Amino acid sequence: MNQSSYFADKLAQRKDILDRSMHAVQDQLIDAAHLIGDSLLQGGKVATLGLAGSTSIAQYLAALLMTRFDRERPGLPAISLNADSVTYSAAVSEFSQRNTWSALIRTLVQPPDILVLYSANDETPSCREAIETATDRGIPVVLFNSALSTSLGSLLCENSIEIQVIGSVSHEIQEMHLATTHTLCDLIDIQIFGDAS
Repeated sequence: MNQSSYFADKLAQRKDILDRSMHAVQDQLIDAAHLIGDSLLQGGKVATLGLAGSTSIAQYLAALLMTRFDRERPGLPAISLNADSVTYSAAVSEFSQRNTWSALIRTLVQPPDILVLYSANDETPSCREAIETATDRGIPVVLFNSALSTSLGSLLCENSIEIQVIGSVSHEIQEMHLATTHTLCDLIDIQIFGDAS
């Protein structure tokens, strides 16, 4: 195998997936930035969740909002609901794996907060119940998913947004989630603080 050729092919594939994903979700990213910005301006916070590898992206989004993305600005209130391993483990022990996210949302998230949920390819009961619990509490959801987890989008209410990236395997989808998350952070900063230029 020619490794240089293999690398070039893989890079070209990644660029193509990124290009198609960003074009496919640009309107949804803009809408999500407005939704999140409005929530923050009303005194709400951003709560994030992700399963498996998506957990790190959810934690990363919360960190970028609390600190900064690309410019100096005040921190924005955000929390990753699965960042605290002790609390998460206690919730699993108390409520069962299936109801853990619902319990955390009921305890820590309330209007005008917003929930950002990442699902690379997993439509577990946890993901479904997180959306249902947020909807029952009147909390909008920004759902990052893909064609591998399309049924989750059908659970969203009117004031929620689905950002469905391109990708056929988990690692591709998570790469696209990361790239679109960076764009979302930039758009949120513009929404709240204006254009930096």
